[in-house]
Amino acid sequence: RRVIRIDVPIVITISVVVYLMSIDGGLSTVDGVILLMGFLAYSYFTYVQIKNNSNEEEKEGETFQYHLSPDELEKGTFFYIKNGGLLLIGLALIVLGSNWIVDSAVIIARILGLSELVIGLTIISIGTSLPEVATSLSAARKGNADIAVANVMGSNLYNVLLTLALTLIIAPNVLEVSKDAITLDLPFMVLVSMACIPIFIAGFNLTRVDGALFLSYYVTYLTYLVLNAINSPIVSTMQGVILYAAIPLTILYMMWRIYVHRTSIAEF
Repeated sequence: RRVIRIDVPIVITISVVVYLMSIDGGLSTVDGVILLMGFLAYSYFTYVQIKNNSNEEEKEGETFQYHLSPDELEKGTFFYIKNGGLLLIGLALIVLGSNWIVDSAVIIARILGLSELVIGLTIISIGTSLPEVATSLSAARKGNADIAVANVMGSNLYNVLLTLALTLIIAPNVLEVSKDAITLDLPFMVLVSMACIPIFIAGFNLTRVDGALFLSYYVTYLTYLVLNAINSPIVSTMQGVILYAAIPLTILYMMWRIYVHRTSIAEF
């Protein structure tokens, strides 16, 4: 319920804010500062909620007991040097790997004749999303549904509020936002965020059909990006199918899910 009442509305709000910031065709350092302030506010809000929940659990006697092994309680200079060194090596590899991904993706884009926007929305976005897929899949298999959903919501928030904000602050110039991003990609992000609410509140669960729906939209979105990039004649037909078939059917499905949920509550 916290995800539906707080996190999803915040994701929608942040998506709309970024869209409005981008309408003029660029994102500036000031925009980055605003997003970073949003990141700090959300982080503080989350911290306060965690603290309040911990206090309530302590009052109810539901505090968790952590049992650490002697190895985990190991102290000493070598312990900190080893783990600190591994941390620094990991950070360095992340930075190195990020540079490799960007450089290789740009080369692939030029060879295939695709725009950097398309490569960023496909290859790079899929690559950076794989850790979240693995985490959510593992959590779902272990029955930790809240972790699976919250991981995705949190990732969406921090990608915009932290990653994009720091990029805008550190980057020397205003980042240009292409017309395609303003007319398609950003509105699509807002619409998908909005679609979460009716699907999430219909029974407060996610079914395989829900997953298939979201996945089908993602595949359709990627296909449209590629076809549009190569100026395929199928694009106009695809636009018609999405506008006059896919979206209305999705709305009907949402209404049906909510109706079934309310009917089951009434029967109960």
